[in-house]
Amino acid sequence: MKKLARVLAMMLCLVLLLQGAALADEYKFPNAIWPLLEEIQAAVDRQDDAAIVDFSRQVLEVIQNEPENQMVNELRASRYEQIALALERMGDYGAAAAAFADYLPYAEKMGWEDAVTISSAKIYQYTSDLSLYTPTTEPQVYHNARHEPQTGVYYGIPADSATRAELPGESMMLLYYNLGNETDLSWHRHIIEESADKDLLVEFALNLPGEGSQVTGFASYQKEVQQVIDLMASMPNTRFLLRFAAEFNVWSDLPDPAQYISVFRQVATAARRHPNIAMVWSPNDASSWGVNLADYYPGDEYVDWVGVSLYVKKYFQGNPDANDYDEIVFRTGDSANPVKTLEEIVSLYGDRKPIMLSESGASHTCRTAGESTADFALKALPQLYLNLPMVYPQVKLIAHFDKVMPAESEDYALTTSAQVKQLYKELTASPAFIQSNGSAAPVTHQKLTDGYVAAGNTLTVSAYTHLFKADSVTVDYYVDDALLASSSQLPYTVTLDLSGLAAGSHVVKAVATGSTGSVVETSFTMTAGTAAPVEPPAPEPPAAPVFDDVPAGEYFAKPVAWAVENAITQGTGATTFSPADTCTRAQILTFLWRAAGKPVVEDAALVPEGVAASEYYYEALRWGMGNGFFDETGIRPAEDCTRADAVWFIYCAAGKPAVAADALAFDDVAADAAFAPAVAWAVENTVTQGTGATTFSPADTCTRGQIVTFLFRAFGK
Repeated sequence: MKKLARVLAMMLCLVLLLQGAALADEYKFPNAIWPLLEEIQAAVDRQDDAAIVDFSRQVLEVIQNEPENQMVNELRASRYEQIALALERMGDYGAAAAAFADYLPYAEKMGWEDAVTISSAKIYQYTSDLSLYTPTTEPQVYHNARHEPQTGVYYGIPADSATRAELPGESMMLLYYNLGNETDLSWHRHIIEESADKDLLVEFALNLPGEGSQVTGFASYQKEVQQVIDLMASMPNTRFLLRFAAEFNVWSDLPDPAQYISVFRQVATAARRHPNIAMVWSPNDASSWGVNLADYYPGDEYVDWVGVSLYVKKYFQGNPDANDYDEIVFRTGDSANPVKTLEEIVSLYGDRKPIMLSESGASHTCRTAGESTADFALKALPQLYLNLPMVYPQVKLIAHFDKVMPAESEDYALTTSAQVKQLYKELTASPAFIQSNGSAAPVTHQKLTDGYVAAGNTLTVSAYTHLFKADSVTVDYYVDDALLASSSQLPYTVTLDLSGLAAGSHVVKAVATGSTGSVVETSFTMTAGTAAPVEPPAPEPPAAPVFDDVPAGEYFAKPVAWAVENAITQGTGATTFSPADTCTRAQILTFLWRAAGKPVVEDAALVPEGVAASEYYYEALRWGMGNGFFDETGIRPAEDCTRADAVWFIYCAAGKPAVAADALAFDDVAADAAFAPAVAWAVENTVTQGTGATTFSPADTCTRGQIVTFLFRAFGK
């Protein structure tokens, strides 16, 4: 049926061109075109794809210098499309991607939106890829978000899953609450309290089963939402990721973007007042046709983590006979590559937010087809748990949907497949995953690029590769063109022996060959060798940071440059520093610790109970506790930093030097105030001045621009 449709489409194209040429007095095609079009039609009739490609390219040569008009554009578009489709049928996906790329601008000119969407998806899937990585304990991407670990990935499953008893090291769990359908939170409290001894991170999914209608009528649900937030706030030692109104981009009742954003911001504003609650904005991995994901983003100041529901399945909508283009656009079957699927989210938000798979899984049974897809799932699961954390160090949590849903077409549950469950347990036991029982140290991966310096006589290398429709792949590794190792098992990890290399620069090359015959390669230069000591090249002095919101003439411009250059803090985005954003007590403590050279304090007992070692400020807090930064009011890490806090912390970091007794002259700073010596010292040393002739305004909150300025004046001069 699909082949017949293509033939009919080809015939219709030919008729339209003939008619168009006959009716258009102002323009006529060159005569050489007509016999070529007849040859193409004959090739279509006999299903000769090679001939379709050949004669279509000849048509394009004939019209390459013709003036651009609608008729010429339509003919060019039809020829490039037919070339691409023929190459696709021939299995030459790399060439097909190039042909679709030639077709794309003409489809855009003609306004063929669906064709543009499909062709773009095909180009993306058909383009081969290969990149190399090596394990490291050094953080690769860290945004200092609430509850974000510097390295490692939290993992876990729904709270009511029977599999939890088999996961001694689970580090998070998933709880659901349907707004408007339930009001009793006692079970949720019980489950959370029961798991408190494991210090689990809790993903709390606050769902809107009424979809867009609940967004429109949100005012009637505000009290219930507040009850959920109050529950979390009443358990301050438990860390929550509040996932609100998820998967909105595939709702059958789509919300209005402006209304959705307004409602999300209301919830975020209420929830983020509590330091143990982080907000998660979480779409589905593939939007409904015509939905622009970015239209629904609430803004960086309201989002702590960006999540995604990412499910890997063999069939589009459970249909083995689905159109090829549906599988490609909606990333199922041969296009169900989690790395490719997640790339849009990472490219949009991964530069400033940690990423989590809020829900995920690999389908091992397609109920609508009555088919076991276990073999598919066993290949897909390692892509989720090995490839994603390796390629995207922004991914800091993966929640697996271990629930049986009989009404749905796909089954992702671990409890209904012994093979998939066993593989899941093996994969999550790796050092990439944070273990609540402390049995593994989280690692991440560094991408190998030119200039890498090998530290010893061996180099462990893993690969991510994408070769469309390749059922199996072998990766060969070469050093200076000598084959040293090969691997055919994901993630294609080998250990290269570098002991015989002469000291100096060498080229490492990897070649991935798929079962379809497709090949892709990559390489990088490295410094290695043991014949003589090899000094790594001197690092280039860091370039001055360029932020759109830090004008050169602002008082904080030089302090910002100093703070970023010395790794005390960083921008909130690629081109933003957000100098007007408020700063928390934990943040300034961390800035000070970094400015002091990250001193190590061994006494773990200094840290109060309830502060997890995975918190970004943990080491800074241990240092601050050991140096008398805190009084009986406690650490209060999530509270906004005030001017009094700022000068007190800086004063403590400076060693609490003596100040003149008469140095203080502010009406709003009592002489017996605990922070009074710090204010006097700060003014005496021009760290800051009063806000008026007789006022210091100790309770005013500090911004990021003010904090780095204070630090620069105290330690950067």
